[in-house]
Amino acid sequence: MDFGVGCFAGKLSYHIDYNDKLQEAVIMEKRVSKLEADIDDIKTDMAVMKTDIAVIKSNYATKSDLHQAINQQTKWIVAGIMSTAGLTLALARWLF
Repeated sequence: MDFGVGCFAGKLSYHIDYNDKLQEAVIMEKRVSKLEADIDDIKTDMAVMKTDIAVIKSNYATKSDLHQAINQQTKWIVAGIMSTAGLTLALARWLF
């Protein structure tokens, strides 16, 4: 009669299933703790990135800043060309 063996096999199968689930739970706990640590790193990196972006935004040149710089540069170029032309004409008149 194999009544004892069949019953033992059922209990063994239950213990194996329980041990597998326990091992899976331990592995899952390790994975979750690693993910939590990674999320902490990501939060730190995001805080640093927010600070960097704030610095970059504070140093942006606006359209009006660009227009002012271009106007000022244009004035200096025109003044330089006029000065060079005037000096060239004065030098030519003095020499000839």
